[in-house]
Amino acid sequence: MATRSVVVQPVFKGMDREVLTWGEHFAKRLGSPLLSIEVVKHPDRELYFLLPQKLPERAIVIASIYRGKPNLSLIAFIQVVHTLKWYGVREVVGVLPYYPYSRQDRVDKPGAPLTSKWVAKVIEASGVDKLVLVDPHEEQLAGYFNIPTLFVPTHALWRDALTTYLGEGEYEIVSPDMGMVKRLTPLLHTLGQTSDLLVVFKRRDDSTQVTSFGLNRHPRFKKAIIVDDIIASGGTLKKAADFLRKEGIKEIYAAVTHPVLTRGARENLGASAFRQILLGNTIYPLNKQVLSPNITVVDLSALVVDYVIDWGFI
Repeated sequence: MATRSVVVQPVFKGMDREVLTWGEHFAKRLGSPLLSIEVVKHPDRELYFLLPQKLPERAIVIASIYRGKPNLSLIAFIQVVHTLKWYGVREVVGVLPYYPYSRQDRVDKPGAPLTSKWVAKVIEASGVDKLVLVDPHEEQLAGYFNIPTLFVPTHALWRDALTTYLGEGEYEIVSPDMGMVKRLTPLLHTLGQTSDLLVVFKRRDDSTQVTSFGLNRHPRFKKAIIVDDIIASGGTLKKAADFLRKEGIKEIYAAVTHPVLTRGARENLGASAFRQILLGNTIYPLNKQVLSPNITVVDLSALVVDYVIDWGFI
């Protein structure tokens, strides 16, 4: 074998290659070569690629997550991992910047699928030896895997960015719901904020539409940032910002790790009360077609690789 380790990242032919930012940062930090695997579609839409003949003892496989294509992104990742193991690579470490189907993590209605657990079993069956998940939607994902799995938490991703864009002063860190409170508490302490989290309570009707908002306390500062893991249409986030404005907060920001950005997101966020919205680069493409003028993309890949190395995971 020519080298002891290599960083591998599948990239779809003809699609956004900026996704390789992740592979480039991992390769540079680890001192390993980057092997970009071009994945093509056969006329019958099946995926195909070729690995080089000489393979390393260890490979770090970075999943390329493309907006609106969770199935293709996931299958390409699993296919590359399985093929590396098939051809004798001793250890494969998988890195998922975003976990597809992570929001299907509970059976909310009779007959509904628990797809996030099924995805975990399929990933594990690929032969991957270790797995890195970035800011997963629910911590219970850990229980789905029987292999070493490292979560990169919210506070490790956003600590530096919040200091850069909001400065050193006091401001409200806002949890968009009770589910984020546990994850944002370390961020609050890391940033040295003296105030407790400001928690938004949502009231929904029978159709799960948000009808009104509430707070756990009165805001103490005129500047606030909502921190969340996933943004889809941005409708609820926009309403939350409007509500905070009515509660007396003048300067409102948001930081969201995973920009799913479904239809209507650009319009919702562009018309919102946010001064600035920080989005992670875990899903591609991130271009003018999906981004409104008040959005700034923050590269999280270098922070992720540093966190993984600091934990001695690779």
